[in-house]
Amino acid sequence: WLKKSLKWRTDDGPPTRLELIIPLVMWSVIFELLLPNTEWFAAYCTADYQDVLWYAIGACIANFVWQWMYPLQDEPPEVIPPAAQV
Repeated sequence: WLKKSLKWRTDDGPPTRLELIIPLVMWSVIFELLLPNTEWFAAYCTADYQDVLWYAIGACIANFVWQWMYPLQDEPPEVIPPAAQV
């Protein structure tokens, strides 16, 4: 909804690959590189490459579900005006 109201998207279809990859990379960098190396969070966070793998697997599963539940339609169905129906 937010992306569409900001005119970043033109449809209500499933996310594009880029819309899945960007959060995956951001999430991985923040929670596996930055936070574990900060003074405040070092005691609470552990950098683990396997977490990145599971983030990616989750993104793939989410993409599959979105593609299955919300397939893109090439064209909207044609609506025949009542006056044209015989």
